Amino acid sequence: MSRFLLAAAGLVLALVTVRAGDIGFIEDYALAKDKGASLKQLIPGTEDYYYYHGLYYLTTEQYEKAEALWKPWHERFGQSARLTEIQTRHALLTYSKNPQKSLEYLRNRLGVRY
Repeated sequence: MSRFLLAAAGLVLALVTVRAGDIGFIEDYALAKDKGASLKQLIPGTEDYYYYHGLYYLTTEQYEKAEALWKPWHERFGQSARLTEIQTRHALLTYSKNPQKSLEYLRNRLGVRY
């Protein structure tokens, strides 16, 4: 019972210390009317910078700009899960424009061999 009370007290203390205005960048970006403006909060060269700019470019159909991020992103952080996510989204979103390129990416990414 004492462990439960200790855990509950810790939870209450944590909730009390969180102020109403403290939301992370994810929420700020998701709720922003002008997502492009919210990107100015990010520090250039960080993985968050590359990820959210890539996401923004994909959602605004600026596919070439998203693709241009890949090389510097990869040079700084390697083939991270977030880079792979953006590349996979790109392949799926651009399928109608270039199905062969998208299928080639997906074959290589998923390791499909017949």
